[in-house]
Amino acid sequence: MTGIEKVSISFVALMALATFVPESLAAQDNATDKQRMIDMGRDHATAEDLYRALREEAAGGQTLEWDGLPDWSGVYTRGRGGLSFDPDQPPGGAPTAQLTPEYQARLTQRMELVSQGVEWDPISTCAPPGHPRWLTEPFLKDFVVTPDQTYLINEMVNDIRRIYTDGRDHPPAVDRYPLFNGDSIGF
Repeated sequence: MTGIEKVSISFVALMALATFVPESLAAQDNATDKQRMIDMGRDHATAEDLYRALREEAAGGQTLEWDGLPDWSGVYTRGRGGLSFDPDQPPGGAPTAQLTPEYQARLTQRMELVSQGVEWDPISTCAPPGHPRWLTEPFLKDFVVTPDQTYLINEMVNDIRRIYTDGRDHPPAVDRYPLFNGDSIGF
């Protein structure tokens, strides 16, 4: 079973549980699951370390076949007012991610300007939002799963992120160049 299938099956199982489990118990389970994921992220120094640990846990994953793909069809959007990366936190709350000193200073400066009524939205430059900001946008999104890659499609500025699941690694450092959506690989 691949990481993608696990997510799909977990989502279906969670939706089934939500039908039969009292709301408070489901909320408690979600909070426990969220804390487990936060702890897992904090146990690793970098996203690459976390990725490698997950890949090792999944024994490298399995190759998807066309007849066994998860069905993520549909159009998704984020609810109104969800401007935080963490939907459990109020907009403008403290970030859950640890930022480098440079980006912490930038965030602090941005929040000071916002408190003075000065607002600026990076989308107003018609540049793609990048990740993880992409997750906070209210625009319509599609998730297309194929055997070799998964597409995350945002209807704003024709923004597409490809997550390659064909076994490739990141390009060698000499061939890399900055991308708004990063260079994404998965399993």
